Amino acid sequence: MSPSWSPSGDWIAFYDYSSGRDDVKRGWYATNANRVSIIRPDAKDYKTLITFHRDESLNVPPVWSPDSKTILLNRFRDEDRATMDIYMLDLANLKLTKKFQNTPPVYAWIKAK
Repeated sequence: MSPSWSPSGDWIAFYDYSSGRDDVKRGWYATNANRVSIIRPDAKDYKTLITFHRDESLNVPPVWSPDSKTILLNRFRDEDRATMDIYMLDLANLKLTKKFQNTPPVYAWIKAK
């Protein structure tokens, strides 16, 4: 869900979650809950970048940096107030860094000159 094309056009980032695999009554959950993945437009080179806990909701599409080397991820902090914790994921080393906490969602990355 929530696909997002990289500015370079080389990748599509998305949240790979199959909610139909959950069965709370039986006590088992999808093993790919809230997985952030990328794939090339020709469906080759599929890669899982990071997996969040199943209770960590990711709904806003990933936000690409202008150079397609970094992605911002909006993780719900308070769904009632629609606030997020914003994480930055460096694609070169898959380092995840929390950048902002309890803030409105980020929908775009603008490069200032």
